[in-house]
Amino acid sequence: MEEKPKYIFVYNVDSSIVFRIKNFFRKTFSMGGYECNLCDLINCAVSTRKEWKEFIKTLGIETILLYRNDFRKKFPLLNKVPLPAVFKKGGGAIVEIVTAEEINKRVNLKQLIKLIQRKLA
Repeated sequence: MEEKPKYIFVYNVDSSIVFRIKNFFRKTFSMGGYECNLCDLINCAVSTRKEWKEFIKTLGIETILLYRNDFRKKFPLLNKVPLPAVFKKGGGAIVEIVTAEEINKRVNLKQLIKLIQRKLA
């Protein structure tokens, strides 16, 4: 049975309670953004931005958000790929479709969404 394609969005931070608490306070008390530009663009202090959730629904394909440590466990051959990044997985392959450099150049969510739409077209 062929695997259904999916998009994998990977944060450039590890999944830990310490990270989540630290970044909650950073965002809540205007002490700067997240350590990861993808996190910063798609999340507010306590949840995922509504615009991002709506955009993801329009993609019509399963999407997964992974933290750096989880991604590296699942895909050890991609450990050297700079993060954050977006990948497409399907047909037995995983391909980077949006690079860290491209994500890190974006300063707001609208720019990120336009970039992803252009890459997926």
